[in-house]
Amino acid sequence: MDQKKIGRFIGEMRRERELTQEALAERLGVSGRTVSRWETGRNMPDYSVLKELCDALGVSVNELLEGERIERDRRAEESERQIIGILKDYKRLKRQRQIALTVLIALGVLTAAVLTRAAVWAGLFTLARSGPRDERSGIEAFDKAYYRATYGGDLDSDLSVFPDGDLSRLIEPTFFSSLKTGLFDTDGCILLRAGFGEEDFQAELRRLGAIRKTVVQGEQTWTNEIRYDEDSYPKPAFVAVDGFGSTWEYALVDRDAREIVYVWLAYPSEDDPVYAGFLKRDRGVYSGGSRTEAFSLYNHSFDGGKTWAEFDD
Repeated sequence: MDQKKIGRFIGEMRRERELTQEALAERLGVSGRTVSRWETGRNMPDYSVLKELCDALGVSVNELLEGERIERDRRAEESERQIIGILKDYKRLKRQRQIALTVLIALGVLTAAVLTRAAVWAGLFTLARSGPRDERSGIEAFDKAYYRATYGGDLDSDLSVFPDGDLSRLIEPTFFSSLKTGLFDTDGCILLRAGFGEEDFQAELRRLGAIRKTVVQGEQTWTNEIRYDEDSYPKPAFVAVDGFGSTWEYALVDRDAREIVYVWLAYPSEDDPVYAGFLKRDRGVYSGGSRTEAFSLYNHSFDGGKTWAEFDD
């Protein structure tokens, strides 16, 4: 499955229908930025909107997942090939692939001779949403480069608030992360708590306060600065992402204890005991869905919110 090709095809079909990204997004009940991520190949549309997306673009599910128009006499051949392709894709869900295949066969999903790839996705959808998860703990497991390389654009973040360089300066650090892997958007948490000596603490506050990201689109540029929020979180916070795309990234600062808690969350649960103590005071923000009007250090719209450009390191 070629996500870049699929993305280009979505963009071509949208423009052919004379739809803006925002108009298509409104029809599907998603953000304009979500459509942008599909068209750049960073993300695949969720199965829950796949059929509605195809209807809006005037294409078949087969054509969407192939990334091109398919002649009628090629459809059976393409369907068989796509079944093989999606099962290969699903091998990334290593711990559940045998269970998934057994379930699919039991449901009769593989019995139709001209079945589309989307039908197989229907069987995989529930399993992909629930697991497996990549869980890591201990400061030796913290590696920003790993998360960037493994999860890429799904993080909606560059993890800029998290510390760089020599971690031996951290006092009694604790680290935990749990991220969903598989075919759909990443969700979960990355948490790092650490104390500092006085000199290192002041240096870290200066680093956090100086974080900036420049977003470029063609000849246009925009620079975002990290936000400092003393009211919304349980401690004063340097905020990089505040709900944009259902993602949060921030650093909670305890000046008296010289301690900082670094937090990244995607689609958080309000009552998860792992990070409940680090959430915003207003828990209602976590049930409002993806919001493009929310702040992100890494994004900017140059056309009043119709499309969103991303920081690209």
